[in-house]
Amino acid sequence: MGIYKITSLTNMLGKRELKSNSELEFDYVEGMVNRTVKIRPGSSVFLDISRLPLSLQKLRVKNLIAISEITEMEMNEVIEARKPKQVIEKNTKKNEETTKKIVEKKKHEKKEEE
Repeated sequence: MGIYKITSLTNMLGKRELKSNSELEFDYVEGMVNRTVKIRPGSSVFLDISRLPLSLQKLRVKNLIAISEITEMEMNEVIEARKPKQVIEKNTKKNEETTKKIVEKKKHEKKEEE
């Protein structure tokens, strides 16, 4: 089995092309189930399948998609990059104090205007 990165190239086509900025879809068989995948312009999809389906081959011949085979290590790097990073706030007491000061200043300014 191979891991394939399929990237839509419809965002790079000229504006007068027929499939310019269009959403592509292709079918493939996984086990005994027929699956359909849609790809937005400029985005990528990763598939872990044994052979590339005929619908992908047709799209590649028309220069609507780019297909590259990647390793498991590259796939893990992509997954790690997409995970949200945990934000750690330092000196939370200090942050709370500064926000209180800002709120108090705004209240004081409103009172002076009235």
